[in-house]
Amino acid sequence: MIDLTGRVVLVTGAGGGIGAATARTLARAGARVVLHDIATGGMVGALADELGDAAHLVAADLADPASAEALWNDALAWQDRVDVFLALKSL
Repeated sequence: MIDLTGRVVLVTGAGGGIGAATARTLARAGARVVLHDIATGGMVGALADELGDAAHLVAADLADPASAEALWNDALAWQDRVDVFLALKSL
């Protein structure tokens, strides 16, 4: 297994099946995961609860440039950096 200890990964679409599975895998590998979806409830909210301190949940509508910028700024503020950006579509 890959060791991602100390890495910060931003996963867009973390509320979908593939995004959630990816976020879980990353957290198990030691990463700190920024979970993104259009809203904070539902599956992505439950995922954030499940991952606890390894995750940070941010809602943003990526169709809105200002919201996308706010997502990036929030992700950076959480751990002072983002090492990996995974853009997944929430299904």
